[in-house]
Amino acid sequence: NIPSGVTEIHNHAFRDCSKLASIEIPAGVKEIYYETFQGCSSLKSVTLPAGLTSIGSYAFGNCSSLDSIDIPTGVAVIGSSAFSDCSKLSSIELPSGIKTIENRTFYGCSSLDSLVIPSTVTSIGQQAFYESGLPTITLPANVTSVGCDAFPSRMARLTCEMQTPPTLENGYSLGNISAHMKTSV
Repeated sequence: NIPSGVTEIHNHAFRDCSKLASIEIPAGVKEIYYETFQGCSSLKSVTLPAGLTSIGSYAFGNCSSLDSIDIPTGVAVIGSSAFSDCSKLSSIELPSGIKTIENRTFYGCSSLDSLVIPSTVTSIGQQAFYESGLPTITLPANVTSVGCDAFPSRMARLTCEMQTPPTLENGYSLGNISAHMKTSV
């Protein structure tokens, strides 16, 4: 494990450490940087500190053994592709401080079957959930924009809690997804 007293873990620090199976990040670390654990194919268990505020782009990309992770409530930023191709990741709870789900954040998370998008999210980036296993997604009322190919191609249902549909990026379509707008009572 990383010794207490460490406050920063920089880019690529553990990249492609194929034998790393678990890691506990000490309390002083506020940010996990770009590609810190990318390609750690045996990484199954990660303990994040309560004071963490940011998870960088590709931080856990291609961690193909990672099946779950608890993201602390103070995390306000999760970078693009942060969990891309984590093929065993089955569920994740996003903290309420998140405003944007960046491009490709959960791309290729083929086992992902449960995810709650917090009501604070206003924007969902390109391919954010593309090629994930999510059968349904509910977009909270505050979502105003959705990127191209944001949702899984095999997703069955998209529920929108807003009164006005979000802006879809140029060229984006819902394809075979059944979209349902909630109406006010």
